[in-house]
Amino acid sequence: INAEYMGTLSECLFFFVFSKVQMETSADDQFQGRHLESAVNTPEQLAALKERTGGTVYFRFPPEPNGYLHIGHAKSMCLNFGKAGKMGGKTYLRYDDTNPEAESIEYIDSIRDTVEYI
Repeated sequence: INAEYMGTLSECLFFFVFSKVQMETSADDQFQGRHLESAVNTPEQLAALKERTGGTVYFRFPPEPNGYLHIGHAKSMCLNFGKAGKMGGKTYLRYDDTNPEAESIEYIDSIRDTVEYI
């Protein structure tokens, strides 16, 4: 991404990271949502997951490489990379390839460079 966009994105990211914007979380810092019995993992499933991952949480940042990053991406980066950092986890940069005709190596390189810069 060229320098004029880079400054704007990093300024926005700074705002999201360092402002006192509070996300709705419960007392134990877990995201809240509606309870769906069908979406609840069994204790056995949770134990197997913990064994496979060593207890590390994984997030992903999946931009589609059909344009430059924008403010919505900055918010997603803050959420995914920030939460992973707080929880000792990892975030994967995973390009979403749902529209291959619109994708370009220019955008792939720009996204990678911006993520590394931020």
